[in-house]
Amino acid sequence: MISTQHLAFSFATLVVAVIGVESPVLVGYGQAFRVPLDSQVTLPCNVTGLGDSVLVWKQGSRVIFAGQVRVRQDPRFTLEETNLVISYAKAKDSDVYTCQIETKSKKDLMSLSHQLLVESMPVLYSLQRTLQARVGGTLQLKCEAKGSPAPNITWSLQKRDLSSVTHWIDASGSVLTLTDLGRTHSGNYTCTADNGVGPPVSRVTSVDILFGPEVMVERKIVHTSQGCSAQLVCFVTGNPTPEVKWFHHTLVLVSSKDIIIKSTGTRNELTLSNVDLGGKMEKEYSCTATNEISTSTKTIKITGLAESPVMYGGMDYLGNSEYKVHWYHAHATNIHKFRLAYKQVKENESNSVVEFGEKVVEIPVKPGMIENQDCDMSRGQNFSFVLHNLELGAKYQVGVCCMNEYGWSQMSNIIFARTNPEHIAKKVSKSEMIQVSGSQNQATSLLNQTTQLHIQFFCAVLTILYSSLFILY
Repeated sequence: MISTQHLAFSFATLVVAVIGVESPVLVGYGQAFRVPLDSQVTLPCNVTGLGDSVLVWKQGSRVIFAGQVRVRQDPRFTLEETNLVISYAKAKDSDVYTCQIETKSKKDLMSLSHQLLVESMPVLYSLQRTLQARVGGTLQLKCEAKGSPAPNITWSLQKRDLSSVTHWIDASGSVLTLTDLGRTHSGNYTCTADNGVGPPVSRVTSVDILFGPEVMVERKIVHTSQGCSAQLVCFVTGNPTPEVKWFHHTLVLVSSKDIIIKSTGTRNELTLSNVDLGGKMEKEYSCTATNEISTSTKTIKITGLAESPVMYGGMDYLGNSEYKVHWYHAHATNIHKFRLAYKQVKENESNSVVEFGEKVVEIPVKPGMIENQDCDMSRGQNFSFVLHNLELGAKYQVGVCCMNEYGWSQMSNIIFARTNPEHIAKKVSKSEMIQVSGSQNQATSLLNQTTQLHIQFFCAVLTILYSSLFILY
């Protein structure tokens, strides 16, 4: 028979035993750790009442330790009691680390997780150094980067705004696509990766856009004279650099005694030192450029026709309804005559329906008028002519052309000028009546010549009549 004292002792022992059994408890909370590369970090996992339960450390889903048993064979991972220590931390160690308590009852499973970020500077890879593409196509530039945290990638174009060329960038920023390629897409494109760890890193990709030759000529028509020289100039661009040839019809020209071919950069010159027009008004030459993309040609004509004069200034009022006009001719050699055309211009605000006819004055070139009679194309000459009997306060237009043995030149530029609104009598000196500047023997207006002849005729008639009357008397 069990005594009351014995029962009391047994109950007390049982209570003590029950009270003495503790359940495991995780103390603390999950944290975020950010550490430099190759540093040491301790991830805490404070546990009370672990008893015979097992503490497990995992990186993601991969087990590192199960209790004191090392599962992952990496000596950089160690335990300090229940804490996980990582030495010489690498970028690949950036992950979620979990300490978990395994108990006999799955219902009592407890865990605590930490986020670890190991900083590392960005590193660029998969970047092309040089790319080529043809005009009109599409080109992709790739720039991938590693780093912790993940780097931000940006693109720029050297010495220009990237928005100046057609393009788009993918969501990751690592792919730059150049579209509808043109010459302006050529240049150096810089990819920059930055994650805030150390300085940003950059790499350059050089883009070279290939395009066919483009030819422009300095002058479509070059004026010269028989036996003189002529310089033909064309400007050529292209990528790759085109080969330039000069042709006369289908004949390829090469340098010789009378032919000089020269190229400087994009400028290409063909100089003919002794032009033989062969009795023709003009000859045709062509500048042809070729590269692997295409061929382009532009034509230049040399002509014996005189170059058009250039009118300048307005009309200088001389008094007595007379006005002097001026023009310049770049190369007056072999000019036979000038043709001056002028007419009154209808005002915009005028209600008049009257159309004013054009008046033409031909001015022969006499010996001494032309100062330059050689082949020096750089020496020009100024000319002037006096217009008579212009209406008061009227607007006039004036132009001039010239003729040589090959025919008439194109009309010059047209000048517009208004005459004086009031008549001012003024004695015109001999110097003001000079028709061509810088010469003693000058051309005069046909109208003016006729007037002078009439005056001389009437003076002679009066003299004869006066003599006859004197004799009769």
